[in-house]
Order: sequence, then structure tokens, then C-alpha cells
Amino acid sequence: MSHYVSIPRYLHYLNKRRIVYRRNPTTDKPTLTFKHGRYYENGTYQCYDLFRSKAKITTYKSLKWHLLVLWYLNPQLDMNEFTKLAETIANYKYGFIAFDIPPQLLKRIVYDVSMCDLEEPPKNKLRKVIFNDNCGLNLSEKLTIVGQLIGRSKRIHQDDIYQCMLDINDMGKKITINRLAGLLNCSARTIHRNMGYELKKEKELLNQEQLQWKFMLLVENIARKFSTTQQASGVMSINDLIQEGNLNLCKAIRRIDWIRLSESEDQEKTLKSFLSKRIKGGIRRAIDKNRGDIRIPEHKLNEIRKDNGKDHKMVAMFFNSMFLSIDEKPKDDEENMIYQIADKSEPYNIGLLNIYLTGLLKKHLNDREYDVLRLSYGLDCEKHSANKIADILKIEGSSAYVRVSELKKQAVDKLIDSVDHSQVLDYL
Repeated sequence: MSHYVSIPRYLHYLNKRRIVYRRNPTTDKPTLTFKHGRYYENGTYQCYDLFRSKAKITTYKSLKWHLLVLWYLNPQLDMNEFTKLAETIANYKYGFIAFDIPPQLLKRIVYDVSMCDLEEPPKNKLRKVIFNDNCGLNLSEKLTIVGQLIGRSKRIHQDDIYQCMLDINDMGKKITINRLAGLLNCSARTIHRNMGYELKKEKELLNQEQLQWKFMLLVENIARKFSTTQQASGVMSINDLIQEGNLNLCKAIRRIDWIRLSESEDQEKTLKSFLSKRIKGGIRRAIDKNRGDIRIPEHKLNEIRKDNGKDHKMVAMFFNSMFLSIDEKPKDDEENMIYQIADKSEPYNIGLLNIYLTGLLKKHLNDREYDVLRLSYGLDCEKHSANKIADILKIEGSSAYVRVSELKKQAVDKLIDSVDHSQVLDYL
């Protein structure tokens, strides 16, 4: 799947069906009309300009507002047409949205929007300067014009500050007091004096939105490093991991200590490190939560074979009966009645069995392990004691025979783990 941030919007769908998603003010009159656009001294709420910037829809609230504007601007749509339009907007493959939305929740949002009164326009941002489409200006030139128009009045209003905040955000830069002061040609103290609580909150939200957009690719890169197998992440798919990563990115951005960040020598590296740790942690917690009620350790999962491990037990039964059981005879026959029952089964062909076992040993064991089992059980020779085997293999020391026993156990365990059950099935 392509990166979320690289998926272009499927605006052709809207244009082909003549869906209106941008509209200039209808009744508000501009104070000044210039070559590249219009200026409204008191501002206007009638300018609807959807899908202009690169930012995606990142919240349910934003999705509902976009659908409400489309419903308001296109009164000719019936319910079926609007539902299809909403499903297209809510499908991340078409580049409008940055997350998956459950179908039932989308139906609920569509129903709520369809019940709204079309006579009442949706809430909108106040705009003072509106540029013409394809005016040919870059963002820096637009900001210069905005500063000249709004800065004509001696008094700085909150609406002027908000307009500049929107323009700086559209330019992809962080909104700061100094940038606002430079744009409005006033002092930073004047900006502080005229910024109320709501403007400060909006400034913080716009900066957070800019950071979310900037680090969305980092989220996807981190999410794709996690395994999506059933054992590793349970029911969570790669889309779920990316969505959890974006959610924790939003939470991490709200916890940034800007004072400490400003003291860092490499602010970009510090910020990326801070966000990465919290994105990874959030994805891990989501995986643990959705993996199941009981978490099986990874090394135990590796021990479980198909058919609930019965094949592995079958192989263990074969080699234990061939080797380890020879060394572990019961001490008291009266307490082990199974050894008092006569074995009436057909005896093995010892010669063929020795040849078969020798082939398995050569294939799966190293030379020392092979010699220990061959000499201990006399596969192609007489049986040897542990001390004699130690002398043959040049294992020195007073406890050399102990090392021989360890090698026997190690060799049998390796055979149990390495040999496929189909290779011993006929002997069982």
C-alpha cells in the first residue's frame, strides 16, 4: 500500500459529477478588489474552500464538517448520491482521509448530516483576504500582500491575527509571535496584548496539525517495522498499526516541552526522537491489548508445531524409546506394573534399524555427538562404557564420563528437534 501522505486526492471524482466543493462569498461585498483577489475589511464567513491545502482529514469531527459543507453546497444531491459521495471521501485510497472509519459509524455521520437544515450555513473560518484561483502568486508573495492589506489600519484586531495565522499555517511554517509581528508590521508586545485565550488555543492547534502532517510518514515507517503475523500482532493489520501510531503522534505532540526543545542543539533530531519513542510505545501497547487474553511467550510459540504439537511428541517418543529408555530402567518392578506385562509385539529387525538410525545420526549430528550415540548403544559395533568413550574421544578429566552423558542427552534432544515425524512414523 502506498504511503498515506503520498496518495493524491481523487478530485476527478468530484469534478466529473459536478460536485461543488469551493465557493466564494455570495452576499458579502469586498472592501477592495485587486488584481489577485478581494479584501474584506470586516471579514467573511461565506468562503468555502475544501481540499485546497495538502492536509488530510484526520478526525471524525473534521470528516463530519467536510460532509456537512458538501451537503450544504450541493442541495441537488439525493440521499443515495450523498451516501456514495461520503463513502468515497471516507475511503483513504482516494486520498481525502488519513484513517479508516467503521462502516456503521460512517452511516451514523451521514444520517446526522442529512438531518441538518440546509438553510443554515455550516460554521466556517473568518477570511479577510481571498485570492483568485491560479493567481500565479507563491505563498511568500501572498503573505506580503496580506500584511500590506491588513496592516493598513493602525489598530491590530484579533481577526487580523487569525488571518495571518491561517496564512502562515498554509505556508507550512510554525506560527510564532515574531512571525505574526513581522507580518502585521507591529511589535511582539502588540500581538501578545491582542491575542485572547481562544486565539492562543487556535495557534496551538494549528501548530499541532502542522506537526502531525509533517511526521505522518515517520508514523508509517515505524508501524511497518512491526510484524503483522497472527502470533506477533493478533488481529491488528498494518492499517490498524498506522492508525494507532497517528493517534499516539497526536498525544505526543501535546506533551512536547517547547522550552526544553528550544535549548537543544539539534531540535529536529530531539523532536524526532521524542515522538518516535511514544509512537513505538503506543503501537506496542495496542498490540498487547489486542493480541488476546493470554500472551504466549515467543519461544513457546516456536515449540508448538502443527496438530497441537503431536508430531513433535511422536518424534520424541521414538528416540526416547530407542535411547533414553535404555538408560532409565525402573528400580522397582513392583511399583511399575507396565514392565511386568509381556511384550507380544513383533520385534524390530535390529540390522535394518541400526542402518536407519545411523543414517539419521550422520545427517543431523556433528561428529562427536554421532560417535557418542554410536558407541554407547553399539549401532555398528560393540557397546562401550562412558569411560571408554571418553578415552576414544580424548575427553580428559576425572568427570569425563559425565561429559559423555551430557553429549548423549544433547544428541537425542537435537534429533527430536530436527527429525520430521514422517521419518519415524512407520516404526511407531
